[in-house]
Amino acid sequence: MQRLHSSLLFTIVSLSASACALDSLVLTEFTRQDNPLLPPYENTTLRGLVAGLPGGTVAFLADNGQPSPALAGTVDSAGAWSIVIPGTTSLTNGIVAANKGRRAIWGLAPFIPTLPDALAPARAFEFSQLTPAMKVLDGRTTTIVLLLLAEAASQGQPIGSISPDATVQAIADLDAAIKNDAEPFVTLRKMVDRLLAAASDTATGAGSLRAILPAPGASFLDIAFLEGGIDYTGDGSPDLDTSAFDQAVAACTGAFDFKACYAPDRIRVVIQADFRDATKDGNCDPIDKYTWSSNVPGKQVFITGGLHKDTPVCKEDRTTQCLQAAQVDEVNQALGNWVPNITPMWDDGTHGDGTGGDGIWTFALELPYWSPQSAPDKAGVRIAYKFTYGKPSQGWTDSEEFPGNQRILEISDLNGDHVVVRRDAFADEASNKDKSNLLSPSKGGCGTVQWPTTAKADCSSDSVERMVDTDGDCKPDTWPIPGRLGPLTVPVKEDGTCP
Repeated sequence: MQRLHSSLLFTIVSLSASACALDSLVLTEFTRQDNPLLPPYENTTLRGLVAGLPGGTVAFLADNGQPSPALAGTVDSAGAWSIVIPGTTSLTNGIVAANKGRRAIWGLAPFIPTLPDALAPARAFEFSQLTPAMKVLDGRTTTIVLLLLAEAASQGQPIGSISPDATVQAIADLDAAIKNDAEPFVTLRKMVDRLLAAASDTATGAGSLRAILPAPGASFLDIAFLEGGIDYTGDGSPDLDTSAFDQAVAACTGAFDFKACYAPDRIRVVIQADFRDATKDGNCDPIDKYTWSSNVPGKQVFITGGLHKDTPVCKEDRTTQCLQAAQVDEVNQALGNWVPNITPMWDDGTHGDGTGGDGIWTFALELPYWSPQSAPDKAGVRIAYKFTYGKPSQGWTDSEEFPGNQRILEISDLNGDHVVVRRDAFADEASNKDKSNLLSPSKGGCGTVQWPTTAKADCSSDSVERMVDTDGDCKPDTWPIPGRLGPLTVPVKEDGTCP
């Protein structure tokens, strides 16, 4: 199969407003104090067109493939739609599904950034500004999204972890191939068109395609949709299985590139708080989430923290692999400056959260970055943080997961996916709780948690990103998925190389 190559003809349109200079105190865990409350963020309105679905609905899909009620809208009689997105929400490779009955048409937004700050005005833009190929959602855009999903799956990655620049380039390549009737892409496009035509816009039941595979290697074509037979191959005979469709998808997979240039000095960091019932701590013992905070209506999970004092700060004798004063302030602001119950985490499928209502609360931020291994003292950017379960602006009492201690994290990309993800169980006092740590000695517990470079030989450091246990045997087995957010990238140069 000949691979498609072309130079990057465009990058994602900048959608930022002018940021106001906001002076604030540089605070650390030793100087906790309140900051003035800012007004709530304005919203972003996304507008677009869809062919053949007047009166339908439109919504971004969560990581479970289901529409997100928080990011939904309707389609008018002319096919126009709009979705209102909170200004604090950032979406990477967000799939939009326009639905009516059993018919579903897909589009994809490579990147929607947050508003720069709470003082920025509301904004509105057209879906085609993100990538011109998505001007009108139809069978062609659905085929493109299907192939993006298939290619990501073949690489063992969720679509949200693919760089937006790489997605933009792939969309341009696939769009050109389909418009030029290039095989095997046009064959798959015709299959998708036949499936959409066969899908009733009044009946209920399974749609033809699914964005989330129930198991590795499963088909993107839902077999339940083919009950009774649908001639999606166009040979005049009803097709009763997915084999021909799967072969058409496989023929296209690997025929285009996800190419990206990653930001050299910044990285996306995703912190997740597991607030599900029946979670276990580092000793494999049940956790009482409400040891220090009560379970009353109206509460939610927050995060607060700041730059750890062990982070290298630039001085006369240290000018690289260190933070400037402005960057220190930036990190402290992003983490909430140790003010409790001000900086929210999210479990609604937005703000980078993968699946709304699954009990995994998410907070994402961008931080300065260098590999700790490249530093003379092997020290990277180091942060301290803590979760709270409280009401907005509530104090520490009856909200913090444990008093007198903090969590610590060194920003190091250990699995090479260009994102640092750390998932902690709320109120787990046997993980990266820095002091009075309850991890048993048999598991490396020493009463405290140190950085990798300073930990004692037989002591667990647990201060970097790590795998999590997904099968309940208390043995880490899988790297946590960074929700709906991918790596930070910079544009590919016109000659196809990275800056």
